[in-house]
This record gives sequence, structure tokens and C-alpha cells, in this order.
Amino acid sequence: MEFEEFKEHVFKHLAEYKEQELNISEMGCWRGKRYGHILPEEMGYRNILARYRAAFLNSEIGNIKLHRYFHHLNSSQAMCINFFFPLFIENRLGLVTGYLGFKNEVVDYKSVQFEKESEIDGMNNRRPTQFDFYFKTELGTRIFFEIKYTENGFGSAKDDSEHRDKYKEVYMPHLGRVVQPEYSEVRTFFKYYQIIRNLIHIDKDSYVVFLYPNDNSSVARAAEFAKKEIVKQQYSEHLLNVTWEDITSSLARVIKYNEEKEYLSEFRAKYLNYSKV
Repeated sequence: MEFEEFKEHVFKHLAEYKEQELNISEMGCWRGKRYGHILPEEMGYRNILARYRAAFLNSEIGNIKLHRYFHHLNSSQAMCINFFFPLFIENRLGLVTGYLGFKNEVVDYKSVQFEKESEIDGMNNRRPTQFDFYFKTELGTRIFFEIKYTENGFGSAKDDSEHRDKYKEVYMPHLGRVVQPEYSEVRTFFKYYQIIRNLIHIDKDSYVVFLYPNDNSSVARAAEFAKKEIVKQQYSEHLLNVTWEDITSSLARVIKYNEEKEYLSEFRAKYLNYSKV
């Protein structure tokens, strides 16, 4: 499925989801036009699954800045919250570490964060990279998640003085450790900006996870390119490319409790049933 077809299927599905599951007929606006897959801004909180909505909004971990377009039903930030928060509050993030291959490691729940700010590129009052989700284990393994849904790949950066200054002062000292030399050159770096600024957080104890739909061909191609071509071979196993379909199917096979099964079913019905419409 090509990217535009995938996005069209998702938007149609989410528009029907809004009317049938949320009982909302009003359409939200984007750039002066109304769309079925967008909630009215004042209803943005309803983008969080009802089962855990109040718990998230009243939680300390939920005290984050919501993205400008959080009221869009295809918001990847909302998708991230809807998947990870139930596992966090039920102390079941071990399902994720097990799936990722860290079967004997225990999650340090005090470390869990949404919108985790980078400790590398936020110096001198610069805007830091923010990972959608993050935690570490009690053994010190750090796992950074970059969440994608209907995004058209990964972002690039302008070749301007601001970005060149940051490249020299912040990124260059880290590139040679993780990134292949041909992708450390300034113009190539800007072309693969979002990917590379994620990759520099990889080290012997740290992993980056790209999590995206199987049918988002644009993101999937870029993620595989990053793993095969951009990251150095000795760290390629520290970049984990994961599809939403695979992780949710794997969790569905191992979870035992009815409430967990229902939450996962609701998540998949909202985000992954687009191919059926």
C-alpha cells in the first residue's frame, strides 16, 4: 500500500470512528477546512481512550504539554499515550521489554516519561529532541521511543545558520560514534535530521525504537534505511524497528487479564482497523 492510499484509509476510518464510537458528528478544522477525522479543539481530551482517560489526565505523568494538533484523531502523541499509559498504570511495561528482547530486565517505573527531553542537544537554551516515550530498566538499559502513525517519513532540517551552529556545537561530537561517516557530513545530516538526532542517543546501554504502522511505507522505508545504512554496524541492533501490528499482536498472545485484552482491543479498533473500511 502506497503512503497516500494508507493515509486516505486511516482518515476515512477515523472519521467513522469519531461518529460511531465517540458519538461526535462535529468536524474539526485544519488550515481553514473541516475534516471528519479531527475533533473540535475543545473535545481534544476525548482522543484518549475512555477507559484510562481520567486516570491519565489526573496523573503526574500526564502533566505534559499536548501537541498543537492533539485533537486530530491521527495524533501520534495521543496514539503513544493510548498504548503506553495503560501498561504503565497497570505495571505491565514488562510486556514491552519482553517483546523487545529484554526478558530478564525490570522496568524502573520512576524513570517512565512521555515527551522525554534529550540530555544531549538541549544545551545553551536550545530546543531539545523530545522522545515520545522513555524508560530505563533497573539494570540501566535506556529505551527511547519515536512514535509514528500517519507522518510522511521523518523530518529534515533547513540548511541555515541556526542549524549549522547547532550541528557544529552539539551534534558533531556524537556523530562519529554512532553514524556512518558519509551521513555525518552537514548537508546529509540535515536531510536525515530527525533520524540522526534520534540515533545519537544510542550507546552500549541505550536503544532507540521506531514504532510505526506496517502500511506506512514512507516511514517503514526510512526506518529500514536508517538501520541498514546510517547507523554504524556495531550499533545496528540498538535501533529497533517495530510495527504497531506486530507489537499489539504479540501482546495479545501473552496477556491474560480481561481488562488488558479489552484495552488492547480498543486500541487496535481505533488505530489499526483502517484496512477493513
